[in-house]
Amino acid sequence: MVAADSYAIMSPPDSPPATQHWEGRAPEIKEYMAGKSGRLAPRWIHDLLHSELDVGSFVRIEWDLDAGCSRHTLVPVGNQSTADTANPGVLSCVCTTCNYHFIIRTAWDADRRVNLCEPFPHHFPPKETDFYLHHLVSVKQPPQHHDFTSHYHPSIRESLIAVEHFACSAPRCTFQVTAEISRPRLKREWVQLLIDQERILSNLKTARKESPERFADAKDEWCSSAPSTLNTYLRDLLDPKTLPRNISKRNKRFHVVFGEECYAIFRAVQFTEESIGKDGVPEPYFIPPTLEPSNPGTPTELNTLRAFVEDMQAEAESLITRNGGNETRTEAGTRIYKLLQCLDFPRNQNAHQASDAHRILGVLPDFNKALIFYAYKRQSSLSEQRRSVYAEALCKIAQETPDEDFQTQAVQELTMVGTLPTADHHGAGDDLQQQAYSFFSLQHTASRDAVISAYDKKVEHSPSQADLAKNMLQMIGRHRSDEIIFNHASGPMFLPMDLAAAYRSLDCDPEWPDEHVRMLCEVKINKNPEDKIAAEQTVKALEVIAEDRESSDLREAVFALRGGLQLPAEGAHEGSHTNSSGQPATARLDIPAGLKNIGNTCYLNSILQYLRTVTPLTNLLTQYPLHQLGQDAQDIEDRLLGGNKTKVTKEEAAIGRILVEELNNLLSDLDNTQKAYIQPSQRLANAVLLGTAQIKESSNAANNKQNEEHKDEGQKQQVTGAQPATLPPPPLPARPAPVPPKNVEHVEDTNMVNVTVDPVSGSASSVSSQTLVSMPDAGQEKDHDVEDKSDMEPILEQDDMAAPNPSKDKDVQMPDAESQALSTDEIVRKALETQKRSSGTDQQDVTEVMGNIITRLQASIRRTSTSADGVQLEPIMETLFVESVEHKKMPNQEGFNTQSACEFYIWAYPAASGPCTIHEGLSRNFDLQRAEGNGGDVWMYTSIKKLPPVLHIVIQRTQQNGEKNMNPVEVSEMLYLDRYMDTPEDSPLFKRRQKGWGLQKRLRELDGIPKTPDEDLTALDKFTSDFVCNGNSSPSEGESTPSLLAQPPSSSLSFAGEDIDIPTYTPESEPSYVKVDLPPVAAPETRQRVNQMRAEEVEIHKAELEALFSEHKQQAYRLHAVICHSGGLSAGHYWVWIHDFERDVWHKYNDEKVTVCESTDTVLETLNSNGDPYYLCYVQDEKKLDLVRVPQRHASQDIDGDVVLPDAPGALNDQWNG
Repeated sequence: MVAADSYAIMSPPDSPPATQHWEGRAPEIKEYMAGKSGRLAPRWIHDLLHSELDVGSFVRIEWDLDAGCSRHTLVPVGNQSTADTANPGVLSCVCTTCNYHFIIRTAWDADRRVNLCEPFPHHFPPKETDFYLHHLVSVKQPPQHHDFTSHYHPSIRESLIAVEHFACSAPRCTFQVTAEISRPRLKREWVQLLIDQERILSNLKTARKESPERFADAKDEWCSSAPSTLNTYLRDLLDPKTLPRNISKRNKRFHVVFGEECYAIFRAVQFTEESIGKDGVPEPYFIPPTLEPSNPGTPTELNTLRAFVEDMQAEAESLITRNGGNETRTEAGTRIYKLLQCLDFPRNQNAHQASDAHRILGVLPDFNKALIFYAYKRQSSLSEQRRSVYAEALCKIAQETPDEDFQTQAVQELTMVGTLPTADHHGAGDDLQQQAYSFFSLQHTASRDAVISAYDKKVEHSPSQADLAKNMLQMIGRHRSDEIIFNHASGPMFLPMDLAAAYRSLDCDPEWPDEHVRMLCEVKINKNPEDKIAAEQTVKALEVIAEDRESSDLREAVFALRGGLQLPAEGAHEGSHTNSSGQPATARLDIPAGLKNIGNTCYLNSILQYLRTVTPLTNLLTQYPLHQLGQDAQDIEDRLLGGNKTKVTKEEAAIGRILVEELNNLLSDLDNTQKAYIQPSQRLANAVLLGTAQIKESSNAANNKQNEEHKDEGQKQQVTGAQPATLPPPPLPARPAPVPPKNVEHVEDTNMVNVTVDPVSGSASSVSSQTLVSMPDAGQEKDHDVEDKSDMEPILEQDDMAAPNPSKDKDVQMPDAESQALSTDEIVRKALETQKRSSGTDQQDVTEVMGNIITRLQASIRRTSTSADGVQLEPIMETLFVESVEHKKMPNQEGFNTQSACEFYIWAYPAASGPCTIHEGLSRNFDLQRAEGNGGDVWMYTSIKKLPPVLHIVIQRTQQNGEKNMNPVEVSEMLYLDRYMDTPEDSPLFKRRQKGWGLQKRLRELDGIPKTPDEDLTALDKFTSDFVCNGNSSPSEGESTPSLLAQPPSSSLSFAGEDIDIPTYTPESEPSYVKVDLPPVAAPETRQRVNQMRAEEVEIHKAELEALFSEHKQQAYRLHAVICHSGGLSAGHYWVWIHDFERDVWHKYNDEKVTVCESTDTVLETLNSNGDPYYLCYVQDEKKLDLVRVPQRHASQDIDGDVVLPDAPGALNDQWNG
């Protein structure tokens, strides 16, 4: 039978007999759930704890943002919960961070327990009769459901802010959940009083002044005791074994710690106030209330004062913990999972990062494929019209796994959804409609794009038939019920759309939250990314909804989608009925403006925002006439770039001058705009992102166009448009990546400086099509030497630019008189204005683009001086370029050869597994390494000869297997680089560096030893076969006691002709060992001891390594900016964090959106939690305010000339999104 209360769901009168995982086809859905979506129980718990349970009243909860609670940590409250398996069940909790209260109630029909969902056994794909976990859907309160909240104690009931009910969607499962959330019982102002130590110290000072003798023994430590004292009062009040004690208001501690300002707390608990005579003198007291009796084994009823006191006492304990107390409390996480019957379920051991696809299906990344497929089935059964959305999400999750079976099943589902008849399914039509298709030479099965394209061509080639074509097009539109086709001739994308049509277009409901609407819009666009017409209609629908809701998030999504898809802005078309620009309704003028993404330019936007803050570069731009390179042929001939002294062509100099002009315009717009963001010019993007050869090719094609038009049609040369961007490869590391070269022939002294010659290629380079720099193999170094680059062609001078390759079977085209009269600047400018980029594929690496900007700018400025080795210096070289020295010792060679290089960045390498510090990453670039080659070993290490004021560090995330290394590199706010500086080999600093190499080598050896017998018993026995730990043994006379693990191989490496001894580091205290005969496999306790010793030695060496350079802090650099990259090697997204030192805040520039975070610790915690940081920018600490500055917008003026200042908030709050 069902429990006496009416909370449980009752069986319907026609319920079939109960069976375990019933046989036969189950009822499809419960009628009252049709059209809804849900989530599996673990996802429901996740969303509850992360405040993402976006249904009903939960959406309107105004959380206490000051509490900083990103995830609720729940602990049980008092005696208010039932046993985990009780029916009905109750779990009453409080969040230890924000003090909000959560009550979760569950119930089911006890007569149908066997119909409850169960996670095991599971199959893939799930059977029709398998129901693994509860799929919880929001429902209205059933009529017979008892309203518990109406009987709550008044103090609890008035704190209640949200109550929602959920039920499992499985056809015969009767499981139901109710979640209640209420505000803290301790008001915010009370909490401030309790933790205000200055207030308590002030009370104590006043008391000592008024009654010095009485308060002589009062202690200053009382200032931090208010939470614990209140907790003691409440705990005594709840204890049934003790009688509640009266509280004298004159009690010294009570008077000081609480005082009159805290009386409201005790009155809220219903303490009464009386005067009681003491020695004939009346004294004011707080008299405790009489609480309801506590019944062992029975939860406290929430309609009692006892429940309210339990709530307050739980909050007091949280307050103690948050203020440094050592209260031990058990979290309620496991109990919640038990309550929702999902403690154990099949998990995926290789969980992927959470995505929108997981949210759409209501699953978590650690679900195994059977559960994910089951969730897809449940979602689709409830909402058939959104099945395609769910199938897309299923495919997206499956594609992130290596499971081919999962991927096949997901694709089959998507294919099956695509073949289902839809509401606008159409046949061949009648005779008249068939004539309409024939008019355009189409079949009735033609796609929408084909129909519209055929119409456009018909009108273009036969203008006299435009009216007839329009009628035929509208006839096809009516036949298909396709508004886009029907309205195309009248400008369908720009006609007004009402709100109902917008929701219909997106297949969403008006009550859906913004995030879901935006997500569905992106899914519809990604389903057919080539259909620009459908994409425009979809974005317009999102815009209509955004305006109706006045949602800034949706408006920003509209603007981002238009930029990413290169769609025209609404209001830019003739006949448009709206002036919406997609900009947020209001722009904060106290933060910098963003930059619009104009087609896969997030990497460029991030760089531009960063370079805008580098003062020497902005000074160079604003004072460009003082630095401009002369345009005479001799000036250009004499200009040499970088450490490899690359020559400059006049085309490159012209591109650089135009880039300077565009950058100045951009900086001015950013300084003066009153909008949230501005749009960079396409000419700026082209000047940076297109290769010189491509720009020249475009200018040649434009100059030859007139001659080609006069040729015979059969011999006419077709101009096919722009080739994909082919940019020079990114600058390489100063030596090979830390992997052994394949043979010694490739390990030789080479010029490692970046080559800036543009390769001429007919297809996109492999570098340009990736979003991260690829790591070169050691054997690939010479491929980047100009002389050895077989696929390079010389860049022609302007006089020869129009002459095609004589080897091609085409007539030589000579420029006409008009084109010969054009200057180089005019030709280049024209090419930059007309050239097109393929925004869908040409996403480039941020290091590559940074190199392009630097090279372009260098090509347009003159040198200021020349170094002793002939390197031309100017402000960019002096600001950004680091001079490094590679030391290399070849086989059978005495001493080291050196080779200098100048780069605008240095490399850091993540660990192969797990996180590492920034110094560990840099050590993989600079430390001593050995490479095996023919004839012996090659030794090499790198040092820094000269550091620039602004230092760039690139984290090389491209692995040898072509995948991205996502292991975190822990970025530090301060970075001391003394250890990497080039010093004499006999200097103390170099000796410390040698010692560090030895420690690093030993740590690598220790890291290679298996930690458990499961990893490699054979290798482990190698280290234990000769020794057994014996604490009472001692070595034989004359024998030493070496470390069990400290046996690094000797090295013959020499510096300046002297042998180097890489020291052996032995722990100060060693156990003794005696040689014995071991059994075939080491005993488990022996292996455990070895693991323990290894761990201890690792800690010792790490501590010694950390202390080695702790006093060397002359080369101090502070973190200024971090460019981040999410995604894989072939696609992804960039954004940048920049520290405003003057205001001590961080700005996150994410294309159009700029947000603020005040806490450096929070930013570093975010950066160090994943593998997103990619390009680090440090500045000399002592000169940071002179080197970098985040410009502020210029204040606007009204018509009377008064300065109009933006409405600045009280503080830069936590706008940032992660």
